[in-house]
Amino acid sequence: METTPSIHAEMHADHVAWIRELQFWRDELRAWQQELLSAQQGLSKVEQALRQHDSALQQHAAAVRLYEQSVGQHEQAIQQFEHGGASEQLVSMAASHQQEAVTNARLRAVHERLKQRHHAILTHWATLCQAMSDVEG
Repeated sequence: METTPSIHAEMHADHVAWIRELQFWRDELRAWQQELLSAQQGLSKVEQALRQHDSALQQHAAAVRLYEQSVGQHEQAIQQFEHGGASEQLVSMAASHQQEAVTNARLRAVHERLKQRHHAILTHWATLCQAMSDVEG
């Protein structure tokens, strides 16, 4: 290949452009490394948030089980009464029926908040997992 001043100028222009691009890449890499470091430091916060969410799910599950037992006992007392059983237990439970309605509404609200939070967490998790598999692939 014969070299001429115009070819030298073209090569020089290419090199200048490539050097600028390399500098830009280095700047981006530095920024990405800082962002990644920040993300890695945030992992403990993610783990803590997941543990808190797990704890909230467990507490809610326990509250649901207790409430389910209470409603079941009340329903059983109604059925016994309808079949000629004693009404003492039913009368005492009837007085607390309004409280059962309040408990049901509270559990419904907690359940809905947990559902929304859970779906948001898992949606973000799936997105992160997909992004990570895209990087690996």
